[in-house]
Amino acid sequence: TFGGESIVDRYDYKQLNLNAELSYRTEASHRLRARYQRRDKDYQDYSIPGLSNFDYAHDRFRFDVRFRLADEHSLSLEYGDTGREYDDRRVEDLDGNEIPGTDLEYDYSEYALSYLYRPNRDFYFNLEISFSDRSDNGVGYNDSTYDRVYLSWRKKINETDEIRGSITYSVFEYDTRTFSDSALLEEDAFDNDGYLLKLDYKRRLQQNGEENLAIVYELQIDDIDSTDERYRYDRFIIDVGLRYNLLYPEPRIPTLRGPSSKRFLVFRIFISLRTSSST
Repeated sequence: TFGGESIVDRYDYKQLNLNAELSYRTEASHRLRARYQRRDKDYQDYSIPGLSNFDYAHDRFRFDVRFRLADEHSLSLEYGDTGREYDDRRVEDLDGNEIPGTDLEYDYSEYALSYLYRPNRDFYFNLEISFSDRSDNGVGYNDSTYDRVYLSWRKKINETDEIRGSITYSVFEYDTRTFSDSALLEEDAFDNDGYLLKLDYKRRLQQNGEENLAIVYELQIDDIDSTDERYRYDRFIIDVGLRYNLLYPEPRIPTLRGPSSKRFLVFRIFISLRTSSST
């Protein structure tokens, strides 16, 4: 509740994305790419004094270059810039008080470095390091940084079994805030850092050359710390389910690496049983 009124649908939203991409690949398999995204996000509206409005629109530009160092190794560099404008949200002063007659805007600058090792089709290892800075159009009350290290891998054990894993460490910090107003109920109102570990095991049950039916085991472990004790938690999640793909035939499409093995249309059903515990 907020101001004595229920806000149970606070984070319900509708979102529209427009994406465009232009890429160029050299004969040595180096790649240059430019991407653009327009997003309009409309959250559930409440006419409650003091409750901020999350509705926004943004324009995001991303540029990246990938260097093919050898058959098994590649290195990628990426830069992104995002301008976000809120529909009905005020700029705040250094004490967190809204400034009447203002409209909040954010500018995001993102930098990323990634390394991929793929010696064959059955195994890959990926490491990504990214840094993001956010600045507002006021005195910097919402200025913040978000840093992330992400490591992932996949191993195809045999024709029916595959295992994947990933671990993420991230840190989100405000530049100037010495406290957070818990009444704001914002998505990112508090400093936080922590680990996220995921492990997936998949076994295909039909051995007809297609992975139509598979049983999937998923494990997730979270360890999150925050400046607000309500957002500190350790979480353990186990998923067990069946995944079924409806595969439609396709023509053989020539590519730079030979005929494509992708499907034009895949309809996927995943039914799972989940158990979790938090402390």
